[in-house]
Amino acid sequence: MLGVFLSVITVVSDSIYPAIICHFLNNFIAALAYYLYGKEDFTKDLSGSDEIYFIITGIVCLIIFLILFKFIMNLKKKEQIV
Repeated sequence: MLGVFLSVITVVSDSIYPAIICHFLNNFIAALAYYLYGKEDFTKDLSGSDEIYFIITGIVCLIIFLILFKFIMNLKKKEQIV
């Protein structure tokens, strides 16, 4: 899924740099979470409330992605008009 997201960013922006920045941020957040929460929290099974938290987080991230995608597409349309 990340590859598809980064590919869309690259095609829409006509530059690889936004995809590089997103990839860096993804890896940084994962490494930071691992550092802050430790190995034990990453290897244990999720409880019901944790699963709901991750589902809500996923939905919020999807909404943010769609908003940013629409914003970028609007910028592309404005560039084509000018």
